[in-house]
Amino acid sequence: MMNSFQLSFTVLTIFIVCVYIKNSWKGQLPNGQCSLSLPVGANGKCVSKDCDSSCQHKYKGRGSCLGHDFNECICFVCRRPRS
Repeated sequence: MMNSFQLSFTVLTIFIVCVYIKNSWKGQLPNGQCSLSLPVGANGKCVSKDCDSSCQHKYKGRGSCLGHDFNECICFVCRRPRS
């Protein structure tokens, strides 16, 4: 009896986790990514205001300078669903 309950509980838990993961992937880019790398200025340095502006214009996301020495512009486009 106990093994039957444990098996049912395990299957139910796995099902709930799969449904949660499936729902969290909605709204992502087709290739499953939530962030994109954008080109930086000619000097190789990322300017925060330009990065954010470019990201908002191209993907309607938020841009941020990251990487060693802030030389990479990352655009975050996935959003958490509103409750």
